[in-house]
Amino acid sequence: LTVGGTYHSRTKLSDMVANGASITMIMGGTPMTMDGTMTVKNFQWPQTFAFGLSYQASEKLQLAADYKRIGWASVMKDFQMTFVDSASGGDLSITFNQNWVDQNVLMMGLGYKLTPAFTLRAGVNIANNPVPDFYMNALFPAIEKNHTTAGFGYSFSKASTLDFALTHAFEVTATN
Repeated sequence: LTVGGTYHSRTKLSDMVANGASITMIMGGTPMTMDGTMTVKNFQWPQTFAFGLSYQASEKLQLAADYKRIGWASVMKDFQMTFVDSASGGDLSITFNQNWVDQNVLMMGLGYKLTPAFTLRAGVNIANNPVPDFYMNALFPAIEKNHTTAGFGYSFSKASTLDFALTHAFEVTATN
């Protein structure tokens, strides 16, 4: 039995600035394009903690389970960006309310050695949707929850392996 854990702190990123950005607005039915600087303000990656277990059930079968808690609520309350027009100096500030909730993720998998060199693998990932329907936004379609995985590994030697994995995310629908 192997037990492990990890912690990733919330990031402290600077604002993301894109010089040479352009936006097109429709004014009175006429498209108007402006060039300038786009800034995404205070966009951070959340704190995450996780722990897991791996159990070598037999010489051929290995089982694993992990739990992860992703702290979206503290970093996705809103999404703020500004655009400053390079010609006029005028600015546009936009705030999208997000109000995401923290996410719980349970992952389980197994590996089965068919031969000493060839291992088959399969797994599932089950999670809650952190994005409330009311605040669903096409800019943040991060609503995938459950996944299945399948794969294999082939060991050419102790230092050389080839691994392949395929992940399928099930369709999720949210309405705003």
